[in-house]
Amino acid sequence: MNEIILNDAKLRPDLFLWNGALDAEYLQEWIEDRNLELPEDMVEFWKATGGGNVFESEELLGPTGAPEYGVDFDATNEWLKDAGMPDDYIAISSGSFLGAIRLSDKKYVLLDSIEFDVLAEYDTLDELYQETIRAEFASQYDM
Repeated sequence: MNEIILNDAKLRPDLFLWNGALDAEYLQEWIEDRNLELPEDMVEFWKATGGGNVFESEELLGPTGAPEYGVDFDATNEWLKDAGMPDDYIAISSGSFLGAIRLSDKKYVLLDSIEFDVLAEYDTLDELYQETIRAEFASQYDM
């Protein structure tokens, strides 16, 4: 799981600024506090990285946020819900692409950032990353 993202991070650690690995117990409590049911690969990704900034402009949101960038999972999702994002989605990436998890079926989706229409669906976090963020930025960083 998450092999593409984590391999890219090993190849170019200068482009992947992780928030830091999360304790499994802490993460489980955080998920339960928000009454979320998430895909296992998302949970494993957060355990390993905590989310973070990739390719200088893209944020893979994580439970602890990234204070140096001002990105916060809860605040970002609250802002997007206020802007019209349906309650069935939680945002997990922001920047050039708005990636989310559709809670009703645990599918990863690419959302239009204005109307919140589903533009594409993915089965894994790696697929979402590969088809959006990596497809857009990898070549300019010789990856």
